[in-house]
Amino acid sequence: INIVMIVGVIAYVCALSLPMFGAVTMMGDASYVFWVGTLYPVEIIAISVGGTILLALNCMAFKQCVRHDVLTTRALAQMTAVYMALAGLLLVFVSVPASRELYSTASRLGAAGCSTSSTDAVQLVDTSLDLYKMKMAPNCFLKSSVEECPGFQPTKYTRYLKYLEYEFQCGPLCPELPMQLAPHTHVPAPAPAPAPGRMNR
Repeated sequence: INIVMIVGVIAYVCALSLPMFGAVTMMGDASYVFWVGTLYPVEIIAISVGGTILLALNCMAFKQCVRHDVLTTRALAQMTAVYMALAGLLLVFVSVPASRELYSTASRLGAAGCSTSSTDAVQLVDTSLDLYKMKMAPNCFLKSSVEECPGFQPTKYTRYLKYLEYEFQCGPLCPELPMQLAPHTHVPAPAPAPAPGRMNR
């Protein structure tokens, strides 16, 4: 019976290992977290971990409280199958709205781009423009990063812009927007060369 209980819990964990791996991957994707959030991956992890704990506790309670003639391998296998079915239904219920939101966000960003009405997209573009203006300032132009400039404040938008630059090695965010490429500083004219006669003295 103990072996059957252990095998049942392991089978349940293996069945949910793929959704768990997908949830961890989504939480590690900066683009997914920025545009969609972490609610769906957290729900998947909670269903998987919570279901595993409940199944293990149910097996131990089943072993302690049920008569020996009822405690059979078939009963434990059926209980594991019920938990797997419930976990599958819960995953479907949370996946449908999450998938709808993901496709809606992707289509909205793909269709409108920088002119999208999404609050995060507008704020991201504004932050990108502000950072470029800050970097092109005379007191910041020669610094290696805009993070060293006075007045820089890290936010989720600046962190995501940094991720985009490091991950895709590109910028600015919207190249069709006008960018000031250099600070307007006065460059002194070169001094006139000395006369040839004075160079020989």
